Amino acid sequence: MKTRTRAVPAATEAPAPIPSRDAEEVRLSLRAIEEQLNATFVQRSEPIRVILLGVLARQNYMLIGPPGTAKTSVIDTFTKHVDVPRFKILMGKFTQPEHVVGVLDIAAFKAGRYETVTAGMMTECPLPILDETLKTSDGCMNSLLGILGPEREFQGRKTAIIATGGATNWPEVEALSKHVEALYDRFLLRCAVTAVDRTDKAMRRSLYRAAERVVSYVPVERVTVQDLRTAMEAVDAVVISDDVLDMLDAVIGRLTEPRKGSDGKVRPSELEISDRRATQLQQVLRANAWLEGRTEVTIEDFDVLKHGLWSKRKDLESISAVLDTLDHALVQDIVRRIDVGRSAYRGLAASGFGAARVAEVADQIKAIAYGVKEELQKPLFTTKGRASVRDAMKSLRTDFGELNKQAQRLTSG
Repeated sequence: MKTRTRAVPAATEAPAPIPSRDAEEVRLSLRAIEEQLNATFVQRSEPIRVILLGVLARQNYMLIGPPGTAKTSVIDTFTKHVDVPRFKILMGKFTQPEHVVGVLDIAAFKAGRYETVTAGMMTECPLPILDETLKTSDGCMNSLLGILGPEREFQGRKTAIIATGGATNWPEVEALSKHVEALYDRFLLRCAVTAVDRTDKAMRRSLYRAAERVVSYVPVERVTVQDLRTAMEAVDAVVISDDVLDMLDAVIGRLTEPRKGSDGKVRPSELEISDRRATQLQQVLRANAWLEGRTEVTIEDFDVLKHGLWSKRKDLESISAVLDTLDHALVQDIVRRIDVGRSAYRGLAASGFGAARVAEVADQIKAIAYGVKEELQKPLFTTKGRASVRDAMKSLRTDFGELNKQAQRLTSG
C-alpha cells in the first residue's frame, strides 16, 4: 500500500530559524533545556534525563507511574523546545490505525490506488507522544509495532520518527498480556515515576507553584531536527573501552544468573535481558557521557542503565543493588594494596627506621602510589569509589612524607 503526504499549510507566525550549530553548542542548549525543565517540574530530574537520552540514542522511552504525576506533561513540555511537527494522542481500546497513521485517501482509492494520507500523523513527526500507550486497541497494535521498531518503518518506507515517548500507569504494566508485551518491549527506556512527597509543606507549595509554571511555560532554548542529528553524530563518536564493555557484560551477567531459592534449589533468573537490548543500551551510555561533556563512557554513566534493564517493578531493587556496587571489588582490591604499603611503613617505624630499610620501603610505597594513580585513570570507578581510594591514598602520602624526612635525617647524620 502506498502512502501519500498531503501538504500542510505553513504556520502564520513561524519562529525565526535557528542557524546551524556545532555539537558543543547543541549540547549546551540541551543542558539548558534540561535545566529549565528541572526548574519547572518538581522531582522529575530522572524522567527528564530519560527523555533526553531516548532522543539522543534514537530509542523509544516510557514514563510509568500513578495517574497525575506529570508523565505526559513532562514529555509534552520537552517537545516544545524542538522545532518539529508535533503529534500526541490519547490511546484507548477504540483507537484505530487511522487515528495514528492516517486515513485512506478516497480519491486515490477510486482511481485504483490504495494510499494513506499521513500528513500531520505519527509517521511524519520526529518526536510523537503516545499517552496511555498500553491501552491501545488490537487493531492499532500491529501498525505500532512496525513504526516503533528499530527500522522505524510504515508500509515499507522510513518514517520521520527519531524517538517515541510513551506514558502509562502501573496497572497496565503489571497486567501485561503476551499480546501487549511486544509493544512494551519496543520501549527500551522505562522510567518509574513516583508521586511528589506531600508530607512536607514546602514541597506541597513547590508542587502548586510548578503547576503555574507549566501552564505559562515558554521555552528559553530551542533546537532543530538538524541540531539533534548533529548531536546524534557526536554521540556515535563517544568511545566505549573494552574495560567498560566487560563491566557492562558483568552487570548483565549478575542480573541474569540463576538464583538459589530459600529451599536450596537453583532457578533461572526472572529477569531476561536480550542481546538486542544489551546492544542498544551501549548507545544510551554514549548519550549520557556526551551530555556530561565526556568523549568516553565511564562507569559513572552506568546509573542510567537502570532505565533499560528492568521489565517489572520488582526488578528495580535488584538492579539498583547491582549498580550501587559496580566498583566495590575493584576499590577493595586497591585499598588492600594501599594497606600493604601502610603495613610496611608501620613495621619500619616499629623497628626504629633502620637505614637499610627506609629506601626500600619508600620505593615500595612509591610503586603502589604509581600503580593506584594508573588504575584511577581507567574509566572503571564511580565518584564514590574514587573518593574512597583517594581517602586511603591520603594516609599513604602521609607515610611517604614521613619516610622522606627519615631518609633526609639519615643522610644528614
